[in-house]
Amino acid sequence: MRTSRPSSAALSSHLDFLSKLGSNESVVYLDETFRREGDHNEHGFYSVCGVVLQGQHIFTMQDDLREIVGGNYWHATEALRDGRTDVFLDMLEHMRSHPTMNIIVATTNVDGSDEQAMEKARHQVLSELLIDLTNADKSFRGAIMEQRDNRRKNNSDDAFIRNLRLEEKISPAMAFKLISPQIDRNLWLPDTAAMAYRRTITHPYNETSQWFGDYLQKFSHVTVLNENTNPDPRVLPIMSERMKKIQNDP
Repeated sequence: MRTSRPSSAALSSHLDFLSKLGSNESVVYLDETFRREGDHNEHGFYSVCGVVLQGQHIFTMQDDLREIVGGNYWHATEALRDGRTDVFLDMLEHMRSHPTMNIIVATTNVDGSDEQAMEKARHQVLSELLIDLTNADKSFRGAIMEQRDNRRKNNSDDAFIRNLRLEEKISPAMAFKLISPQIDRNLWLPDTAAMAYRRTITHPYNETSQWFGDYLQKFSHVTVLNENTNPDPRVLPIMSERMKKIQNDP
């Protein structure tokens, strides 16, 4: 679904944040994917996918993505629905060929389908991912996530992040930005990666279930918070070589 044009102030503020990042400092771009319990008579799950980029690659990546997609709009779900499989795979290939990109996924089963259960699961996996990244990458400076469909939900996320800071589980200086993909095209990265991961759960007998393993597995770290979420044996909580390098040489 296309959204209204972002304000110039929001764009200027975000560009200012990105431009002040050091070349080796990193941010994580986040997106969620979920299924409510009972949809198609299946169990519920909630996953957050993070794509870690260094400052030196952020603006180049934005240009690359526009060239791959052929415009300024992308939504992974719509791309698969509309038969743009070739572009989807081009996105995955570009991610696979990147020299320093890392992917982190946190996922959990959800008992219940009401909003409270989904919000609890969202914050559970989001905290797992951000705490893991904070501990693994000393150059980590901020998280960027697509803004939600109403202010109340955005406020819920902001309050949750404030609590993590107060509890000293993440750095007090860690930025948390809820923005539109129209402001930062790099949000297309976790949108695509999250869809590839989702397919390992929702379409286990479909060709698309292979894509996460084929393209993204080698530089991904997946944390499954329970034992039943992930039926694909190739998608395991293995620290990638890139993530090892971040830990050993921050």
